[in-house]
Amino acid sequence: MQTHPRRPLRSGVLLLLSSLLALAAAPAGAAPPAAELREVTFRSEVFGGDRTLLVRLPPGYAASTERYPVLYFADGDRLMPTVAGLVELLAAAGVMPELILVGLRHADRSHELTPSRGRSDGWLDERKVFPTAGGADQLLAGHSLGGLFALHTLTARPGLFRARLAISPTLPWDGELPLRALRAHLAAKGPLDGALVVTLGDEGKVGAAALGAYAAALGGAPPSLRSRVLRFPGEDHGSVVLASLYEGLRVTFAGWRLPVPEDQDIGPKGGLAAVEAHYRGLSERFGYAVPIPEGVLNLAGYQALRDRSPEEALRIFQRNVALHPESPNVYDSLGEAFEQAWELAERQHDPRTHLFKASALRAQALAR
Repeated sequence: MQTHPRRPLRSGVLLLLSSLLALAAAPAGAAPPAAELREVTFRSEVFGGDRTLLVRLPPGYAASTERYPVLYFADGDRLMPTVAGLVELLAAAGVMPELILVGLRHADRSHELTPSRGRSDGWLDERKVFPTAGGADQLLAGHSLGGLFALHTLTARPGLFRARLAISPTLPWDGELPLRALRAHLAAKGPLDGALVVTLGDEGKVGAAALGAYAAALGGAPPSLRSRVLRFPGEDHGSVVLASLYEGLRVTFAGWRLPVPEDQDIGPKGGLAAVEAHYRGLSERFGYAVPIPEGVLNLAGYQALRDRSPEEALRIFQRNVALHPESPNVYDSLGEAFEQAWELAERQHDPRTHLFKASALRAQALAR
């Protein structure tokens, strides 16, 4: 498979089974960088013939040295716009990171996404036969049959993905094969970890019963698997996708945003140590170095200024300069911290007054 020449398309891999960008912060007055959409075609020795991926790179990716989680999803042509728009919204709000999106095009969807030969008994009041089914062991990644495949990878390849979202999965497939596979895996004490979200709309008694049985079985999973089963009344098999994507991403990235307590004015509590600890924890959890955003440190620094703690503010803003040396804003903020230190030093007749004054003027000059 072809990959971007700068970095492989990996790092904290996520599996989404239905469809999924992020808006990079831009200086005031500047046009934000655009996301890039590519088509990557490669020869599949397993399936025989060419396969195509739709790859969407986050805004500013070409100039960035950061690593990004990757979200793979089925039905790439149909779902890329929806996934990209939602991820862009949530990433801009700070509740999740920017992602590389990889949408799969299918030559034979029922073959590539089903784990066995069989039929979907009673699903949507049908007994629908899929003559080419049974190729899912050879592919990874959606909605409906894609959701079925997500659950298949949970037990067939438990360590491959850090998160799975099975949207309206075809649970009745082949005599409720997903349920039987889960029970067997749990009985064998097989590994299960990461996040799993399974969703369903109003899709009939058979689907609801199958979901209930699967949810009950998940109750016996180890704590290392963070699972949620969600019903969306009023949504059908098609409309459930958007609500499922939203909730699935929120569950997967729960705790991503550093909270601001109600007793704080603008920034997180605990200063620089708390900010760095939070992002160390995210890095350990998601398996790659999660950078500290400029805006988060900036708010923490201004909170320290508001608390009349200029030395802590100086530490925070100096850390921001070290992490984001090309941003004029970090120097402007550092200058404000030196200004407050200068003011307090003058009031207290501190012998370092001239140093704070010189540093404030220098930081202001760098910000211009």
